[in-house]
Amino acid sequence: MVKIGFTLFFVCLLISCKSKTEYQQQVLIKNETTSTFTIKLFPKSEYLLANSYSFSSVGNGYRDTEFELQSQFEQELYVMDELDEEPTTIIKQVFDSIHVIFPDPSLGKIRFSSHKVDGYSENLYENDSLWDNQVRNLDFATNFRSNPVESHDYIFIISEDKYRF
Repeated sequence: MVKIGFTLFFVCLLISCKSKTEYQQQVLIKNETTSTFTIKLFPKSEYLLANSYSFSSVGNGYRDTEFELQSQFEQELYVMDELDEEPTTIIKQVFDSIHVIFPDPSLGKIRFSSHKVDGYSENLYENDSLWDNQVRNLDFATNFRSNPVESHDYIFIISEDKYRF
């Protein structure tokens, strides 16, 4: 009887630890240049808190509006739990404009906004701009269980061959 009770307890414990896959969508920016540059975000007022902005609808979290992005790295700009939104819709909803500032002042700046783009051949606010779409399987594990997440990522790539100065 004790063996049956222990076995049932153990099976219930295993079943309760089973993880359910969660889904999210991210909008990211990637640096495919040879140098580090600075990203300066100008979020809409409802997302702004001092020099930070709410970067996720999935949970509470704030991130600086200005950060450095090293060569070959990417950074999420916004994370949400709704899938199938166009990345341009998300960008227009959250940001007034986005600037890329290079360490070499002779390169100028790239300025993206819903009205125009300066210094780059594509505008990340426009539907016809190129976004790299990837589905990634992530695991945000804790001490007691696995937290699998299927992330539908849209990545806008900054590369030197698209500069327009």
